[in-house]
Amino acid sequence: MVKGGCHLDGCEFPDAKGDQCDGCGKLVDALMLKDPKCTTCGATPIKKQSEHMFINLTKIQPALEEWVTAAKVKGKWS
Repeated sequence: MVKGGCHLDGCEFPDAKGDQCDGCGKLVDALMLKDPKCTTCGATPIKKQSEHMFINLTKIQPALEEWVTAAKVKGKWS
């Protein structure tokens, strides 16, 4: 998690989270926080490019249910 000072006008809350400021109650952008720090290691976070995969579970549900049922019988899924 990232914490830092709220960047929104009129709010000086110093401990805003990377997604919401508890001082003003508004959603914030982690990249806009003042002096952002990682709550785990204290390092300044850096912006990185990443790729995401989204799986349409409704579309694969029948095949997934079949696989889970078979895996339970074979002892490979609890």
